[in-house]
Amino acid sequence: MSEWLNAELFTAVVIFYLINAVPSAMFGIALARRAGRPWWHGVLPAFLLPWLGLLFLSGQPAGEPYVTGPARYSMIMLFVAGLMVVISIWQPWVSGDGQLVGEPGRFEYSPNQVIFVAILVWLLALCLLLASVGLLFRGGLTVALLTAIIVSTIGGLLAATWYLFGLAGIFLSEARFDGARTQLDIEVGKGALIALVALVAAYVAILVVPFGVKVRESRPVLQQPMPQPQWNGPQPPQQQWGGAPVQPRPQRPQGPGATW
Repeated sequence: MSEWLNAELFTAVVIFYLINAVPSAMFGIALARRAGRPWWHGVLPAFLLPWLGLLFLSGQPAGEPYVTGPARYSMIMLFVAGLMVVISIWQPWVSGDGQLVGEPGRFEYSPNQVIFVAILVWLLALCLLLASVGLLFRGGLTVALLTAIIVSTIGGLLAATWYLFGLAGIFLSEARFDGARTQLDIEVGKGALIALVALVAAYVAILVVPFGVKVRESRPVLQQPMPQPQWNGPQPPQQQWGGAPVQPRPQRPQGPGATW
């Protein structure tokens, strides 16, 4: 039992790690290219230290954010995925006939019946909808990065829990034991299928969005040099009251033997 738990737990940790490391590496590549550095300068720290490795790429050019084609596609995918997650909340995720705690009967569960799962799913839905709106109004890299962290974290938790305990184990604590799981006849509900499609679409969106968030660098305004007064330069001839220029007085010759 302990050996099985250790092996399964290690695999679940690897699943959670990879689900977070892959989008983090995509953001690392995009940030490295934006800063004018080789792509592997971003992918190595971002993949080895998911999300924390992006701190090594903090020096980014300042400017006005704008989105291009990949970010626009991601915006639409995030909005559709958010609506799908909201719909899945009211649909059964797991159902079937089984024996729980010694009592046979029909069970059917949706996320709004379990507080922890409801919080995760609602947070995911709100994050996807707000992210699409934020990208629409030029939220830039900050919105994209926060969305990617939330989506990958929630997706990793759900995937690791599903791997460890099965779909019923997400909702039923009794189904997280081997003896109870063998007595359950589990069917995947429509809500779980809708949420799975939405989560895959959102995951693809966060892989693509960093390559569509750009920055229009602000150029410094060059100031025109102020004209300097020419104190030592030639001065224009002074004007008389009548308007004619004043003729310069002839200078007396100097030196020995000099005369007029």
